[in-house]
Amino acid sequence: MTGDPVGGRWSLWKATNGGANWDSTGLYLAQVGTETGYNNSMICTPPYIWFGTNNSKIYYSSNNGTTWVTQVTTGEVNSYAIWFHPLLQSGVGLFGGTNLYQTTNNGINWITLTSMGSGNFGGITSTPLLNVVDNLVQPVWYVRSTNLIYYSANFGANWGIDYTNPTTTSYYRHISMAYPGRGIWAVGTLGKITYHTALVNIENIGLETPGNYSLYQNYPNPFNPVTKIKFDIKKSVFRSQNDPKGTPVVSSKIFDITGREVVELVNEQLQPGTYEVTFDGSNMASGIYFYTLQSGNAIITKKLMVIK
Repeated sequence: MTGDPVGGRWSLWKATNGGANWDSTGLYLAQVGTETGYNNSMICTPPYIWFGTNNSKIYYSSNNGTTWVTQVTTGEVNSYAIWFHPLLQSGVGLFGGTNLYQTTNNGINWITLTSMGSGNFGGITSTPLLNVVDNLVQPVWYVRSTNLIYYSANFGANWGIDYTNPTTTSYYRHISMAYPGRGIWAVGTLGKITYHTALVNIENIGLETPGNYSLYQNYPNPFNPVTKIKFDIKKSVFRSQNDPKGTPVVSSKIFDITGREVVELVNEQLQPGTYEVTFDGSNMASGIYFYTLQSGNAIITKKLMVIK
């Protein structure tokens, strides 16, 4: 957690037991001048931490807060909202002040992105369950003190309005994903909370070990916008022979008819069993797609259709 400086020291606390106890020991960071921070301007992807200020800089730690360095915000005085990918640790991040900025090297350098809307940025988020291309997480949402939620499917190359709050006087103040990425939550004034239907939900529906790997036809098919995909996992396989933990991994993806990966449905540690994925294809165009299941050397492909 972070708070404004008190007595010349930034208010920083850390919990190592799920928030039962908090401690600021070893988290000393001196205040520079009269600088302060912002409510939604902190992101932790352990051991990396970033938080914003009103002093044309972002503070960054690569060791869980033991030491801190300053990252210059390219002339932007306020860093109201910060987002880095919480699982991939790819060095890709965004921050918003009155403009939107992107980094691909953990904040060492920032470039300005074209964005939509006006007003200060209140929150930025994404989800680790969707595709990563060229080291950039594709989908991203932000809010900026209006009744609109903005969305980009290609990490800021193009933006659109994903949702308009019908209460026009309710302004969004923050937006965040629910770990580990099952849905998106936005909070605003007048007691308004907005929830994005879960993009992907994985449920274990059978504990018995299947006799083989199977990928079933999605149902319903065609669908708009939600469908279910069931699959069987015969045994756990490993991410890498060099992985000392022997982490089991199952991958399931959706591709368009050109072979371009559109969505990564599953990339998880799954034990043998039968699973069902609930997928929301609201952001997919009508058409024919292919979905795959890969577990070790087993790869299965089937076809699905979106009709809107």
